[in-house]
Amino acid sequence: MKRLFADWKKIERLIKDSPHILLLTDYDGTLTPIVSKPKDAVLDKEVRRILRILSGKRRFHIGVISGRRVDDLKRRVALNKIYYAGDHGLQIKGPGISYLHPACRKFKNYLVRIKGELLLKTKPFKGAIVEYKAASISLHYRLVKRSAVKKLKAIFEEVCAPYIKKGKVKRSHGKKVWEIRLPVKWNKASAANKISKTLKLRKKKILPIYLGDDVTDEDVFFALRKKGLTVLVGRKKRTYAQYYVESPGEVRRFLVRLCQL
Repeated sequence: MKRLFADWKKIERLIKDSPHILLLTDYDGTLTPIVSKPKDAVLDKEVRRILRILSGKRRFHIGVISGRRVDDLKRRVALNKIYYAGDHGLQIKGPGISYLHPACRKFKNYLVRIKGELLLKTKPFKGAIVEYKAASISLHYRLVKRSAVKKLKAIFEEVCAPYIKKGKVKRSHGKKVWEIRLPVKWNKASAANKISKTLKLRKKKILPIYLGDDVTDEDVFFALRKKGLTVLVGRKKRTYAQYYVESPGEVRRFLVRLCQL
């Protein structure tokens, strides 16, 4: 895996030669730095300005794919004419598309039950945050004392185990977060593909670019490994991404260079 800016001449040529660019990015840890509380992840005004400029260019198509709710994403990014995919892509809104995966309605009651149990049983753990979304539940433990994390995880497993056994939900994890998700074969890569099809352009004319920092972004890195440009924010030993940048600050630097092209 190479540092993005160390191979810039090659990347610049690739972008200039592509008739259409589908630029997709994660939100937390990519467009914004990782913060202790999800509600504090505020998009920098300069980054929003740059995304606005790119979204106004004819050959650029912009989207944000996140584990957050779609309405939360739209409120935070606050740009028209771009795609928003929330709950890891289970809900998508944007130009020419308003999509909600059928499983969201089918399994909603189970998520509501799990949310209630988690809220009750994690209450004694200071710093634990239960985040309920349209198609998933996140239990954030970044602010929980290290000595209490093991016990908190045991409670999380205890609550979700009966539902997992019955095939009603599945578990996953990210940076300092455990998640309950719907038991469907759908992820951020699925959302990226659906957005791409919405453009109604020949695949050979589209260069997909994806930026992300978390485990859930690896699905997109894998799907695009031979088709586009994939960029990991941060560094780790095992990843399907082709390139990396050090931080959200370098993501902004990359976006500025796209504007200059």
